[in-house]
Amino acid sequence: MKNTTRYAVHENEDYEPGSNNEVLKNYLHITSKEKMNQIEASELQRAELELEKITECGRVFSADDICNFL
Repeated sequence: MKNTTRYAVHENEDYEPGSNNEVLKNYLHITSKEKMNQIEASELQRAELELEKITECGRVFSADDICNFL
């Protein structure tokens, strides 16, 4: 497994063509690390806002709450 600063990636994992092996294959075909970071941050914020709508007031969310939210 290749260990990066964010994820542990299997050596045989496929990268998005044109990404210089910096971005894993993805459904949006994003090749830029910066663009992927922007989208991940935006989606994290969206998930947090959605969770706030359906949970009790004052709850502190964990990473597991957000990962398990669908």
